[in-house]
Amino acid sequence: MADASEGERLTPYEAERGHQDVYEVFVQWQRGKPHEHAETVNASDPDMALTLAKRNIDLRSDPVDIWVAPRRAMRRVSPEDPSLRPSTDRSYRQTAWYAEHRIEVEE
Repeated sequence: MADASEGERLTPYEAERGHQDVYEVFVQWQRGKPHEHAETVNASDPDMALTLAKRNIDLRSDPVDIWVAPRRAMRRVSPEDPSLRPSTDRSYRQTAWYAEHRIEVEE
């Protein structure tokens, strides 16, 4: 949890009620389907974030699963990152590639 000693400045309101982190909430609505971003909550710890998320989500419907993650722990890849571009080299799909690239298997 971040506090003013780590270089962040708390607003008077945050100082009065205690610092809270931002958590992103992801919900799985049907078994076998992917989780979707549902909302953002402010909470003092992960347990409180999950409690708030369950309270808000349960009002709408019956979820299968709920995840919460602190926003500060999330990382993203820039759209310009070359690792997001599809590879044009598909030679591994040809049998000749395996003849050139012997794969050693340890037994």
